[in-house]
Amino acid sequence: MEYLLKSLDLYKKINDEESIAGCYQNLANVYADAKDLQTALSYYNKSYSLYKKYNNLQGISASLDNLGSITRDLGQLDSSLFYYYKARPVYEKLGDHLGIASNNINIGTTFLDLHKANEAISYCDKGLKLAKEIQAPEATNIACFCLSEAWKQKGDYKKAYEYYTLYISARDSLVNESRTKDITRREMQYKFDRKTVADSLKFESEKGIRDIKLKQEKNQRFVLYGGLILVIVFAAFMFNRFKVTKKQKQVIELQKELVEEKNKEITDSINYAKRLQDAILPPEKMWKQQLPNSFILYKPKDIVAGDFYWMEKISRLTPEVSQRSEIILIAAADCTGHGVPGAMVSVVCSNALNRSVKEFGITEPGKILDKVKELVIETFEKSESEVKDGMDISLVALEWNEQKTTFKMQWSGANNPLWYIRENKLIEITANKQPIGTHIGATNFTTHTITLNKGDQIFLFTDGYADQFGGPKGKKFKYKQLEELIVSAHTASANDQKKILEEAFSKWKGGLEQLDDVCIIGVRV
Repeated sequence: MEYLLKSLDLYKKINDEESIAGCYQNLANVYADAKDLQTALSYYNKSYSLYKKYNNLQGISASLDNLGSITRDLGQLDSSLFYYYKARPVYEKLGDHLGIASNNINIGTTFLDLHKANEAISYCDKGLKLAKEIQAPEATNIACFCLSEAWKQKGDYKKAYEYYTLYISARDSLVNESRTKDITRREMQYKFDRKTVADSLKFESEKGIRDIKLKQEKNQRFVLYGGLILVIVFAAFMFNRFKVTKKQKQVIELQKELVEEKNKEITDSINYAKRLQDAILPPEKMWKQQLPNSFILYKPKDIVAGDFYWMEKISRLTPEVSQRSEIILIAAADCTGHGVPGAMVSVVCSNALNRSVKEFGITEPGKILDKVKELVIETFEKSESEVKDGMDISLVALEWNEQKTTFKMQWSGANNPLWYIRENKLIEITANKQPIGTHIGATNFTTHTITLNKGDQIFLFTDGYADQFGGPKGKKFKYKQLEELIVSAHTASANDQKKILEEAFSKWKGGLEQLDDVCIIGVRV
């Protein structure tokens, strides 16, 4: 601390701000070691501001990583994720593969602290893959431990044990490597000391018998021959390096072509998968025909998504009053994960919804969800490995007579609630706290029946919008703010409501990465 403060004073006198930033960074490290985390946080922020002023990418990435670590130690996990996400593009711009690997692992470890095992596994898998590619044993060690704990959170103790075994192996490898380096260092020091003593004795013994003239001639020959040999060796070395570099360049160009070709194949496959997933979504023409005063805000995180929306129309005759009524079933669903894995689960869950209604003839939302859960579990039980994926969902059945004078709504939900607005007041109906899928202590889903008035508006949604990080402090958007936004915009037309929600989401997210798929459905009866 004493020497750092002296250095800081000198750098300030010569106005060397980049070196001042380095001093702030080191002071923060000292305070962090002394467990004075708030003071450390203050110095890390000062360092980050100066590095950002001079666009020092190395300093920026180090400061952001340190800010992520210190806020995590302070228990400010949302802020920690904010700094880690902000560091990602800097590492990518630098081409720092170790930094990218460590950044993924840091994000995964923070999600583990938030008890979000799926996200922790997703990021730590990326970090572990890259750490293995660049042979980074310390990063490999941390990633394996995080994956072990994440699978333990999910209750998959077999996978947790597999990754714990990899963690122990990586840890032992680090210890052995450290010991080997220490032994080698000691052996080299011993040999060096012996040679130093031997050379000294030899020099002393020859010093008295050498003639000054012979010594000068010998030195001249040594310089001449040595210089010639060095020139020859250097020329041979440079020629060899030229050949090796040329060969390496050819190999790198070939590998680049192979990687680009493989990436194109993967992207083409995912784009085709998107076309297949789009086929399970109800067409916009059909949706607008059945529910003209409605909107769908659908923003997948990746090309394909784990979120999806669903619609089915049923006509039935009520014998007691000899009237035909129409039932429109709509849903907003959030399957486990996002990207390709989430999209595959969404196909299974969408198919289960279709079968429950068309094949089994069920129209009551709670009973539909019971049957969907049964079909999804039955599908995944066919796998030889244990699959615990499923979905959260909000499912509505809207029913009205031919004259559209009476409206009835039935609703059921798995983890995701329903909101509806009547006379400028938002009312929430809570869902069953269980997913569609395997769940300890599962019960039958509850069906809620509500009589709607003309002009009432209902909202179905997944958690992607409320969970998005952003804003001036990198916090989550949260449901309270979403509720206020929907209430303030509910008198606008459906298209304008969608536009307001889109603009608010984009402004909140800013330059940060979209965290999850987003799906919001609004319907005015």
